[in-house]
Amino acid sequence: MELKAFQDLVIAFLMRATGRSLEQLGPDTNFVRNGVVDSALFTQLFAFVEELIGRKIPTRGLKVGRFDTIRKIYEDHVAPASPAAEAGAPAGELPLEMGGRAAARESAEPRVTGFAYRVGELRPVQELGVEPDLVEILLAGGLETYSRARQTAVELAQEAAGETLRLTSCAPGDVDAVVFANESVWSDGAVGQDKAGDMRREIYRALHGLGLTRAYPVGAGLSGCANMLAGVGMARGLILTAGLRNVLVVGSDRRADGHRLIPPAVGVISDGAASCLVTAKAGPGFIVEALCQHADLSLHESDLSKDFGRYLLEMGKAVKALGERMRELTGRSADAYKRLVLNNYGASTMRMFAHQLGFRTDQMYRRNVARLSHVAAADIAINLADLEAAGELQSGDRVMAFASGPVSWIMVAARKA
Repeated sequence: MELKAFQDLVIAFLMRATGRSLEQLGPDTNFVRNGVVDSALFTQLFAFVEELIGRKIPTRGLKVGRFDTIRKIYEDHVAPASPAAEAGAPAGELPLEMGGRAAARESAEPRVTGFAYRVGELRPVQELGVEPDLVEILLAGGLETYSRARQTAVELAQEAAGETLRLTSCAPGDVDAVVFANESVWSDGAVGQDKAGDMRREIYRALHGLGLTRAYPVGAGLSGCANMLAGVGMARGLILTAGLRNVLVVGSDRRADGHRLIPPAVGVISDGAASCLVTAKAGPGFIVEALCQHADLSLHESDLSKDFGRYLLEMGKAVKALGERMRELTGRSADAYKRLVLNNYGASTMRMFAHQLGFRTDQMYRRNVARLSHVAAADIAINLADLEAAGELQSGDRVMAFASGPVSWIMVAARKA
């Protein structure tokens, strides 16, 4: 990085921090002596420079007199002759060993990688305890077993997230934020507590147990079984707009046996968790090319056990409109995508979604329907994990992911890196 480029970045930072017009600030202006930078802003400037160069600056023996002009900071910490360059970095770059976070080459578009999941013991749908005619409908739709876990939703999430960190070789300290996508932990007492504060602390303990001491926690819980895909969208936005580099997304749900059937007999909710890493770092995974979402909050009053037909018609219209918007946004037809990855429902429901979205039924990925049934918000990540593990996708292949909540739906167009 040249001195002029560094100067522009520092001045822009100081202008944001002070609200003052500082275009006249030169490389040799002593911004401490002239009052631009006080003791509070000095610490912020120090952190900004560390973030910019991607490494920690040793504070032992640091003299304020060597950190009071742009030129001095540049010569000591950024320029080709600085300690950073002498450690082996080419001009304008920094070695990976000098702090790890910003050193790796970054991608123009965030990648989604490191898909991992955990489920419980697989049980036959006949054990659900529902009427025999409903069991027959489930079996006819392709469902055979569902997952019943001993672990809580938080414990399942912790196991899946740990596997993602292992698969991606991402150090816990390099994770900037965690999006925890869940709804059952709040409604079914999955952590064994009644108060929201206790539930949050349980989640904090799990994240801290993974070494995620500095990751900012964010929740995604209003999109139902679209929560995790919505969380991926949130993570991508944080990287593109807030300068974050690694965001861990975890979707986890666990239900009591009396609350597993999706009325009237659309599917069975399984226990399980899935996770992935959304990262600015170039490498394997999926590049998100486009994201679309749609909602119809008027459907919140629908009673699926009594008025499923009306709900289905209105939802079908919304899903069709979403598919049309995605085609307009990407300029690509359904034929451009090798696979359509959906939540795992019965065959008729999945065919309906594919038809409304404009896809052929042979493009649907359905291999986990019989085995896992519907693992709530984790379905999409689980299916992508198994799709990748099977070696079915090559670099450049495109997939379309679609997730559905009670009143909201989301699509993500992705390309395998």
